[in-house]
Amino acid sequence: MKFAFVFTFVPPLLSRYLFFLAPPITTDSELIWKFHKIDDTHLVAKFRIAGYLNAQQDKLYFEAGKKAVTLQDYTLAMTKVGD
Repeated sequence: MKFAFVFTFVPPLLSRYLFFLAPPITTDSELIWKFHKIDDTHLVAKFRIAGYLNAQQDKLYFEAGKKAVTLQDYTLAMTKVGD
């Protein structure tokens, strides 16, 4: 498979999700995308979700040292529909 170009998009900020339970639960994650153009109508994207501990809920937060503790990788095939 030959790719015409490659570009990467990395959001500048982490995402924080708050679940309103008792007590509230927060999760911190980073979304990382990498796109490969195959032709004028097809893209393949690599999508990674990096999960981080947070100081409020995780006893191992400081031991993790601001590094991701979970990684989820996905591959998405995209096709242009219409004009």
